[in-house]
Amino acid sequence: MGETNLHKSYIRNLVEWVQYHKRAKNMYIYAEGFGLSGNNPQKIYDSIPDLFAITEDKTFVVIGEAKTESDIEREHTYKQIQNYLKYINQIGDGILVLAVPWHLCGLMDGIVRNIKCSCNYSNIPHEIIRYLPAEI
Repeated sequence: MGETNLHKSYIRNLVEWVQYHKRAKNMYIYAEGFGLSGNNPQKIYDSIPDLFAITEDKTFVVIGEAKTESDIEREHTYKQIQNYLKYINQIGDGILVLAVPWHLCGLMDGIVRNIKCSCNYSNIPHEIIRYLPAEI
């Protein structure tokens, strides 16, 4: 399996994370290639997340992004994270969830914390799904 299948497996992990941790019975989950609520995630500012979940009353959101090793330290990734944090801040309650290879969890955590600090979004929680394989 190539990187595309690895990326898909990370998105599957994001979906499973939301299904396990979801806050409300009626939470709509949109995940690229999974069609759970009928559509793929919509664009958030200039970025399309791998997963977007929102409560029926639109008061809590989960934005998920899957990143393989070659995709973490890119300007595109930094911009995505900024856009997603901005959106969560606008909604008022939510979490950013990232799926990355296990050995890069610390790096990804540092990147997110730096962006949160520089953009004044330190109050927005984030979670990094750990223990994912680096390759399939």
